[in-house]
Amino acid sequence: GQAVYLLRCVQCHGTAGAGDGPVAASLYPRPRDYTKGIFKFTSTAYGSKPRREDLIQTLIRGIAGTSMPAFRLLPKRDLEAVVDYVLVLSRRGELEFLLSSEAEAAEELEPETVAEYVDTVKSRWLEAGSLATQPLTPQPELTMERVAAGREAFLTKGCSKCHGEDGRGHTKDNIGRDIWGHATRAADLSSGMLRGGQEPMDIYRRILNGINGTPMPGFRGVLESEPDTIWNLVSYVLEVSGRRREETLRGVAEIPAGLLKPYIDAADSVEAGDQEE
Repeated sequence: GQAVYLLRCVQCHGTAGAGDGPVAASLYPRPRDYTKGIFKFTSTAYGSKPRREDLIQTLIRGIAGTSMPAFRLLPKRDLEAVVDYVLVLSRRGELEFLLSSEAEAAEELEPETVAEYVDTVKSRWLEAGSLATQPLTPQPELTMERVAAGREAFLTKGCSKCHGEDGRGHTKDNIGRDIWGHATRAADLSSGMLRGGQEPMDIYRRILNGINGTPMPGFRGVLESEPDTIWNLVSYVLEVSGRRREETLRGVAEIPAGLLKPYIDAADSVEAGDQEE
């Protein structure tokens, strides 16, 4: 695992997995810092550790729109081995942080305290294996009627505050910092590059669980009592994802191309439409 890591990963993620490799400073978004034991794209609830399968899946498909490539052509034994090594780096980094914080507060570490923290870190990672988020209801047919209902939910449940009415993420509130201290923004959903995965269940989990270490919250507390709304939102995100690129290629783009776009709220859009009529 270490041999694969030093060959394939260290350039971006650094020797200790702190996201500080030789090329890291020139990349956006920055490579993941494993040493906090936090991973963004998981199948588990917000605040939980990833399952081993989550890390393997990330390696196989990469992360769209970032410098993280897909390693699907690596032999399975190499994938398994490098995940083992990443888990070592993550658990070690998390343990070191906990122990240093305790030492700073107590000025001395008892052997019993060290053993307790080792057990704490170990148990957090072990329990993640059984914590995969399952849908509250079976996946329905994702129809255009659900897309329309999903857009309504998108505009009324808080999604558009950061992602914007058109899903492009150019809003006044779309700026923040992640737990690693880096500037971060809500995704441009129309780009066709959903970093956490393109499958309906991937999107479902992002909505229900949120994204670890980022300002993206989970909506379980808001939507648990209306599970159909979650699937409606999934339908809408799938429909809007890639629309700008597809319509631009066809020459009928309704969403202008470009990285920057003035923020226009729904009221302004209505006024503009009235004036055109």
